[in-house]
Amino acid sequence: MQAGAKAVLGARRIDRLEALADELGPSKDAVVETDVTDREQVKALVARAVELHVRVDVMLDNAGSMPLSPELPASVKAEGVAGSISEF
Repeated sequence: MQAGAKAVLGARRIDRLEALADELGPSKDAVVETDVTDREQVKALVARAVELHVRVDVMLDNAGSMPLSPELPASVKAEGVAGSISEF
């Protein structure tokens, strides 16, 4: 990591996440499989960051969703996945 930055990485695809960690340098314990639509998984991601680094200075979210996609169930469309992602 540049300039002494420390990171904890979270994403749904653990294989890609581990490859990114190999490239960037954080240890494997700084990789957390996370679906940001699941509040408990996001809490676990933040807890891991605090456990490893004592605090969180910056949290970036690059998650996306398509609530109007015909593949999504009606209940998800009505709830507004994009809104729930932004709440974290």
